[in-house]
Amino acid sequence: SASASRNATASGNQNIHAAWKVHVHCMVVNHDGNVVDALILGAVTALKDLILPMVKMQRDAVSGEEVVRLLHSADCDRHNNGGGGGGGDSDSEGGKERRKGKRLTFRKMCIPLTVGIFQGKMLVDPSMEEELLCDGMMTVVVDAMSLNDGDGGDDNDNDANMKDEDGEGNASSSNLTGDILSLSKSGGGILSTMEEIAACTQLAFGRAKELKSILL
Repeated sequence: SASASRNATASGNQNIHAAWKVHVHCMVVNHDGNVVDALILGAVTALKDLILPMVKMQRDAVSGEEVVRLLHSADCDRHNNGGGGGGGDSDSEGGKERRKGKRLTFRKMCIPLTVGIFQGKMLVDPSMEEELLCDGMMTVVVDAMSLNDGDGGDDNDNDANMKDEDGEGNASSSNLTGDILSLSKSGGGILSTMEEIAACTQLAFGRAKELKSILL
């Protein structure tokens, strides 16, 4: 939905400001574990794919108030061509994009990683059965757009460290750095040292590096 507000400037002129309000609704169809990561990644992907239609501020004939009117394809063509009637059937990429509308601009890209704590070990991306056996869970959300790979290493190096043959997290050292947006823990299980928490964070950075090229 779109809403508009009116502000008076120092010169007495009025500026109309309109803003979109976006709601994201997630529905779990099949829950086989690690639903938090699935929901966050699903919401991020949906917002990346969202295209907001073009709009125009227009005064309502009855109330006299400024309202937001959605522009249809033909209206967008006339609007983008300065009110001219031509260009309605333009096949140029610019014309198509203008008719579609505008995409959201992201300043941060949330990438989550949930780690199960089982007998002092870390299980990356646990299944439902593994979640039931774990002593506790930790979810780390990092910003993929803030990643800095100090050693210029391969993405494959991080992929190899995500899981070993038993599905357990491998806390190998890495030079990946970035912003941590959220860190939460549920259930029992104790991560007694900062090194263990840092290992979970590095695993999250590794996943963010893996998914960055796909989502951005």
